[in-house]
Amino acid sequence: MTQRYPWPRPLSAEQDEAAAMLVNGPRHGVYGPFAVLVESPEVVAPISRLGEYFRYSWDLEARVRETLILATAHYWASRFEWQHHRPLALAQGVARDDIERISVGEAPSDPDLRLAWSMVTQLLSEGELSDIAYRDLLNRWSSKQVVEMVSCVGYYSLLAVVLRADNPRAGSIGGSG
Repeated sequence: MTQRYPWPRPLSAEQDEAAAMLVNGPRHGVYGPFAVLVESPEVVAPISRLGEYFRYSWDLEARVRETLILATAHYWASRFEWQHHRPLALAQGVARDDIERISVGEAPSDPDLRLAWSMVTQLLSEGELSDIAYRDLLNRWSSKQVVEMVSCVGYYSLLAVVLRADNPRAGSIGGSG
């Protein structure tokens, strides 16, 4: 199956403005899920702003953020997000062994990363967080940070679903990516 929203493609004036927003913003381009989302300028703008917050403004430790993203990418088998964020995780100090563990569905050895991975795994596989898991998160991070961590998982899940709608057979991830 081929991509349903190939890039580049002809755009309306509104879509072209949305693409320019992405090119002139911190992403510096239209790629991955944003090549699909630009089809709807009304949708791409707020989604892009939310992602910019998570990637460029969020005060959560970057290695924890990248662990959340990799664990979400693994759950959804999102090759694009995995390949895009694996080098970012390495650059932010996530150990190669921990990335390998995440890629095969195992918990990282680092305690903070294990806690973040467990949250993602429980939230996506069970559809909720247990009281014990929530308490453990609050013992490490503020309630604001926990809400933002959950929102980050939702955001990257949204991107993974958008990519699946564009190319359902894009393939899965596994191994060291």
